[in-house]
Amino acid sequence: MDIKQHALAALSSRKTDGKGLRVAIVHTQWNAEVVNSLVLAAQTELWSAGVAPSDVVIVAVSGAYELPYAANRLILSQKLDAVICIGCLIKGDTMHFEYICDAVSQGIMRVQLDTNVPVLFGVLTVLNEEQARDRAGLSDKGHNHGTEWAQTAVEMARLREATLKSGCPMRPPEHLPYDSLSNCPFFTVSTWLHVATLGAIGVVIALVSKKLTVCRSLLHVLHTGKWISQSRAFRLP
Repeated sequence: MDIKQHALAALSSRKTDGKGLRVAIVHTQWNAEVVNSLVLAAQTELWSAGVAPSDVVIVAVSGAYELPYAANRLILSQKLDAVICIGCLIKGDTMHFEYICDAVSQGIMRVQLDTNVPVLFGVLTVLNEEQARDRAGLSDKGHNHGTEWAQTAVEMARLREATLKSGCPMRPPEHLPYDSLSNCPFFTVSTWLHVATLGAIGVVIALVSKKLTVCRSLLHVLHTGKWISQSRAFRLP
């Protein structure tokens, strides 16, 4: 066993606790044999970690380009602690491979940063089918990466869970800003400053409105641009 195999074996032997978590697996339909093997390994590992079978949501999409959108919709439509995007892109003779790889990786990163839910990049980007089979555990010398993706999903879900905890008795939508100084996601320091500023503006407007009475000829003054002394455009009490 070489260094790489030792490292993979050590990685796969990690112990994770997924009890109570809800994790989605979004996978492509292209390169079905490879992808199905990866999905099965990820699903099995989630179950082994304690994630209930009913809390493992599996959704299929057409290709890798659709993965970020599907992950985003799942996160917005139901409570999820993590998402694993699984697919397989094999380089061809055109630039299509490079464009899709870049778009998918950037899209997945954007989804997890925008939603504050971990989204794992489980897309194989390989040069040929042999490399894909090796990384899906379909060959004697290969190793199924679906296992590590599931373990990482659980670890990141726990990290997210731990860092969301605060002294606030109410749990807000996770996209709201959080400020450690106020220790409550609903009321950050910046939020209080905004409220105070708006309140001060409201007080000033109320005081001014009591002192100034706009007469009917104000529209005429504004329209002509000329001041009519008889109109008493502003009357001070």
